[in-house]
Amino acid sequence: MRTTISLLLLTFSMASYAQTACPQGVGPGDPRCGPGGGGGGGWDLPAGKVYTRWKTTWGALAEDTATGKIGTSTGEFSRRRATREAVANCKAMGGLECKFIFTYKNSCAVVAQVADDPSPSMISTYQSAPTLEVASKLAIDGCSRKNEGRACQVNYKDCTPPVLIYE
Repeated sequence: MRTTISLLLLTFSMASYAQTACPQGVGPGDPRCGPGGGGGGGWDLPAGKVYTRWKTTWGALAEDTATGKIGTSTGEFSRRRATREAVANCKAMGGLECKFIFTYKNSCAVVAQVADDPSPSMISTYQSAPTLEVASKLAIDGCSRKNEGRACQVNYKDCTPPVLIYE
């Protein structure tokens, strides 16, 4: 009886050891092996199965307040990269002291400015929202309030939606 139990335990322990999922060319017991999954395919995804995920994208705006130059970026995969790109674009447009002003992710952004006086003394309004329509309305209203009720218009608009990644 003791021999039979020992044989059964040995058989079951070998079966579970043999089912460990290891990358091709790596033997069972290696730290790179994962839990059992049968098939011996390691961590490979099932054939024909497509996995998807949404990746966040960022946009940014930078401004040189002395000259009124604005630099933008959109569709970047990190906030830092979006900010750097916006500052670089502001400088490329002739801005001397471009500073980061505004970032947005997975949404839309607009810049509203006074319609009849694009001088550096005006106050620009930056706004993000889920849609261009909502962002535009909020930005125009805010711009008008900040500039003594003067008429404002949207001078920049763009969206940076998330990107669907297929794996």
